[in-house]
Amino acid sequence: MIYERTTYLPKPGRFDAVLAMRHRACAVRREIGLPAGEVLIEKGGEADRVHWLCGFDSAEAQAADLAR
Repeated sequence: MIYERTTYLPKPGRFDAVLAMRHRACAVRREIGLPAGEVLIEKGGEADRVHWLCGFDSAEAQAADLAR
């Protein structure tokens, strides 16, 4: 299993906009037949963060996802 994780560190005051955009990106992925992945929120520390996580069965599956 391969996991891809992207971390977004929103500028001050932009957390909600970044979170909404990531949710929209997941919806678009579903619309075109790709796995949506998961949106995770990390609170605290220096700043709040948004993470996107998606699992792939193989390197080939991940490459096909990227090509799409």
